[in-house]
Amino acid sequence: MSELESVTQQRLIETLRKKGWMVVKNNLCSVPGFPDLTAIRGGRVVFVEVKRPNGRTRPLQDHVHKQIREHGGVVVTYDGGILPKELKDEED
Repeated sequence: MSELESVTQQRLIETLRKKGWMVVKNNLCSVPGFPDLTAIRGGRVVFVEVKRPNGRTRPLQDHVHKQIREHGGVVVTYDGGILPKELKDEED
């Protein structure tokens, strides 16, 4: 059985905070399909959709992520594997 999404999310939050990121959970967002987390550090803002291992985004999420990108935002999906390059340090 794969890890729950909530466990994957909590591990990611802890990892990012240790790396100096400010991490905000977007659980009371008024936009359905908006990414789960907002990570901020050094002038960068990255929206993060968290999925259980091998999980997939829903069509509504894909649509919202596309809108964010069209406005110049950065959106990544994390499933518990390797950190997306947008969240890595130079030494990672």
